[in-house]
Amino acid sequence: MAELCTACTQFIDIISEIPQASHNGTANFTTGSQIEAAAFTCMLCKIFSDSFRYMATKIDLNVILQIHWLVSKPGPTFVMLDFPAPDNISHDSFVELISAASTPSNVPLRKRYLISYRKILGSGPDTDPNVDIAQYYPIWQPRILNVNTRFKFVDSCFSNCMKRHVACRKRVDGLPSRLLDLQGSGKGRISLVNTTSLQTALPKYFTLSHCWGKHQLLTTTQQTIVKHQEEGIRVSDLPKTYADAVKVTQRLGVQYLWIDSLCIIQDSIADWEREAVAMASIYLNSALTISATSSSDGQGGCYLEAHDKTLESISKTTESGRRYSIKLRDRITEDNIVKPLLKRGWVLQETVLSRRILHLTSNQIFWQCKECFYSEDGSIAQNGTGGRMGLSPQGLGFLSQIRIGEGASQDRSVWHAWVEDYSGRDFTYEKDRLPALAGLIRYHQLDTNDVPLLGLWISTLHLDLAWSASDPEQSSKSTEFPSWTWLSLRGVIDYSSTDDIEDPSEIETPLRVIEHHVEWSGAPHVSSLTRSRLILSSKCFQLTPNEDGETLTVVEYENSFTEYVSSDFDVLPNNSPQAQITCFVLFHLSDAIIYLMIKPVSKPGVYERIGLGTLGTNGEGSPKRFVAELEMKTIELM
Repeated sequence: MAELCTACTQFIDIISEIPQASHNGTANFTTGSQIEAAAFTCMLCKIFSDSFRYMATKIDLNVILQIHWLVSKPGPTFVMLDFPAPDNISHDSFVELISAASTPSNVPLRKRYLISYRKILGSGPDTDPNVDIAQYYPIWQPRILNVNTRFKFVDSCFSNCMKRHVACRKRVDGLPSRLLDLQGSGKGRISLVNTTSLQTALPKYFTLSHCWGKHQLLTTTQQTIVKHQEEGIRVSDLPKTYADAVKVTQRLGVQYLWIDSLCIIQDSIADWEREAVAMASIYLNSALTISATSSSDGQGGCYLEAHDKTLESISKTTESGRRYSIKLRDRITEDNIVKPLLKRGWVLQETVLSRRILHLTSNQIFWQCKECFYSEDGSIAQNGTGGRMGLSPQGLGFLSQIRIGEGASQDRSVWHAWVEDYSGRDFTYEKDRLPALAGLIRYHQLDTNDVPLLGLWISTLHLDLAWSASDPEQSSKSTEFPSWTWLSLRGVIDYSSTDDIEDPSEIETPLRVIEHHVEWSGAPHVSSLTRSRLILSSKCFQLTPNEDGETLTVVEYENSFTEYVSSDFDVLPNNSPQAQITCFVLFHLSDAIIYLMIKPVSKPGVYERIGLGTLGTNGEGSPKRFVAELEMKTIELM
């Protein structure tokens, strides 16, 4: 059993009273040298001592440290442990404790604290630029941690969101064709029902987001659909992940659940395409998406059982007679949260479209909705009013849900962010790369009234064509899609050429869409692409290889300028370019021109894309005058 020194025992006694305080305050603690001396035997002194090296200013270990507290009601109370600093330097808090007041928890305020290093990154010689600003260690009094108490957190988040969050109420027309009725076939059984037969037009239902994995899952087929509807499915026959999802749904008082392998007829192409097209409405209308985040297959489960990852535990009685218990756990970081589900391609649209997500991980439970992100232990509390403590969803590897519809420029940067994320995800089947995005395409189309074009959009085609390969050495081309769409590249996509533009009003484009056409074997985006055509018109210029065989130079024009030429091939060519490269202007700024590199194919006037480039100036040349001099050229891109 770890021990606390006398000073830290008094420290805990002080902070246990702070949440009852009505105003800010200060108290003396002990010296830094005493903390270092006690670090060998005292658990808290060890934490405090370890954090000294992250101070941005030089510290005097012989001065008495101070405890400062800032009371905020409603909201969390902040407790800071400070080294007094010179008058001309603001004091440095090397440890912060935050009461978990802003989390929807039934645990009494004075019984829950978070303790963290506040690692200040300054400019001193001892500063470590690779260290995160904050790493959180929760401290709380013990409570029975079982399925019942864990569901109090879940129920509190769910009911609070349902009652108060306006942004989480958005629904659209459309329902899945089938749902699982968790009350339909008697005790111990669930049944598959057609939504057209339900008495309510808008039934409340949950969805399950999960990894299929390599094990054969229980599925609905043309042979089993009647049995699943009439006889039902025994819960005991369900994979553990499915059974846990049923338990969550029932515990939150909801009757219906949607699971893809059971609610879609898996051996019917027509049914699969119909439901794949409807993914936008399926997840948007779901009251909650249960995310089996840490499970790699259907047998992994949702980690509902109680687990305790305490590293240290202390139980004592303070000088005031209050009994307390402290537990320290591993800090929450992206690395210690297992998230195989979030690497899957299909899951991007499930995450973005869902109004509410319950991330069930092997570490703990996380709640995410359009307005809030909470962790079960209280170390993360982020809400729509700007209040925030702890790490962000992005910092933990969770996709931050972004609201769209606030202007075209923001919409496009959001879409580009989704593409960058999506292109780095895993697919079991290569053919799913576009279908797994169909729901998100439909959602974005409804929100912007734009026309989709194989992962790009007509209204901002000059920007959407400006993608590049993040790592051309690791990329390869697919013949399934035309060369102009990022879907033709197997590799991570980079849109920094457009999204890093500070002033979008600078963008000017000569690009004109002459003709665009896409044909499918069945439903758009979820069936096979049978034919596509894209004819564009824009200004063109030529790049010629230099003698070194590695770099390129702009062919001289009357208003030529060149500070730098940056040409990124989609896939690294086997040999250095020997002939001139045609450059097709997408848009220009005050100091740069962004262009496609294209090469002719067998037919006259037909080209394929081979890369993206930037022609930049140091301010002496004029991209606008240079582009104005160039001739327009109409081409068909293959």
